[in-house]
Amino acid sequence: MTDDDENKAVKTVGLDRPRGLLTISETAETFHVSDRTVQRWIKKGELRVISLGRLVRVEPGEVERRIRDNKS
Repeated sequence: MTDDDENKAVKTVGLDRPRGLLTISETAETFHVSDRTVQRWIKKGELRVISLGRLVRVEPGEVERRIRDNKS
């Protein structure tokens, strides 16, 4: 792999998954719950998401907010 190939690879990383945003499965793993539970939270408005076309992603700050809110 040449330096040019390496640079191209670095630039394309994240196009299919924006940096820092979590999938429903990753969010579920964080809370030790099922994907379905996270989907219910989203539907009930308990967890805000970002929709990117058909993709749904959760900001890490939203996960932190939910953890903080559940502690109080």
